[in-house]
Amino acid sequence: MKWYYEVRGQPQGPVTDSELDELVADGTVRDQTRLWREGMEDWLALSEIRPAHENVDELRSPDHAERSTWQDTEGTERRAPGTDEERIGLPWEQHAKPSPRSAIATAVMVLSRPRIAFDSMRLGGGYAIPTLYSVAIGTAAVLAATGIDSCLQSIIPEAARDAGETARSAGPEALMSSLLLAPALLAAATFIQSGLLHLCLILVNQERLSMERTFRVCSYVGGSITATFPALYAILIINQPLGTTLICASALWNLAILCIGLSKSHGIGAGRTLCGILLPAVFCIMAETLLRLLAR
Repeated sequence: MKWYYEVRGQPQGPVTDSELDELVADGTVRDQTRLWREGMEDWLALSEIRPAHENVDELRSPDHAERSTWQDTEGTERRAPGTDEERIGLPWEQHAKPSPRSAIATAVMVLSRPRIAFDSMRLGGGYAIPTLYSVAIGTAAVLAATGIDSCLQSIIPEAARDAGETARSAGPEALMSSLLLAPALLAAATFIQSGLLHLCLILVNQERLSMERTFRVCSYVGGSITATFPALYAILIINQPLGTTLICASALWNLAILCIGLSKSHGIGAGRTLCGILLPAVFCIMAETLLRLLAR
């Protein structure tokens, strides 16, 4: 069984049971150190897990399980998403002044360990911090993609021809305009996406949910996925079939991470969350089909 533990608020690991025992012996992991493994809803202090932390079937006490789950009006067991006091926050949220290093750490954590990331994400605190994350990552991605485009067009003549007249005619003025507009467009896109998803989640779950939680998840997922765009764009120019395949895989992974984040932040089932995410696409398909039938 693989364990994760916190050091100065940063998730570390994974480590095996024997490695965990060594960390306990040398004092790295103490009684108040929070631990997590697959299958646990929340991070727990070592003192709450001992002396049964080696027995993976007895990790959670009955009292804790009772506090972490409840039954809704339909008798369905629901999981408590936890409170901000119980959440360490993503690396971007852990510092008064976020830095490029914390942005990279957040993106890596969201993309590679989404369950841990959204178990750690704070559920409140306002819209400013997640908005800044998505805007900062998105603007950096625009700059990186522009630089990659210029380099590849000078190195690979075919790339310049495939880019078309628009790319060749883009000058410094167009680049400056895109950089100035990017933050506003990214922020607006995040608000629109989160608002639409939130409405669909409410329709599917038939209950009141926190808009701020939906927005925070959309900001961190969208920003983290955007961080991969420059690399995907470069691969698409060099090898179009491979680039197209990777973009499709990225879109599917984006859907999976979004489902995990919304499910964990709202404490709703993954099935209902997925239905809420896919509902706009269903509406669009139905509307397009209806328009085609009317046009005949």
